[in-house]
Amino acid sequence: MKYDVFVIGAGMAGAAVAKKCAKAGLKTAISDFRLYGGTCALRGATPRKYSLTV
Repeated sequence: MKYDVFVIGAGMAGAAVAKKCAKAGLKTAISDFRLYGGTCALRGATPRKYSLTV
């Protein structure tokens, strides 16, 4: 397959770039070696507005 844009990394930045390119009509692919969403969203940083005392 041929793509106009191939994004490496499915984190927040990669997903944002892929969405913008796809909305602009470019044939876009995205790839990562882990689950979609990136490190921070799935298993990295603790969100600042989340209380650990819940």
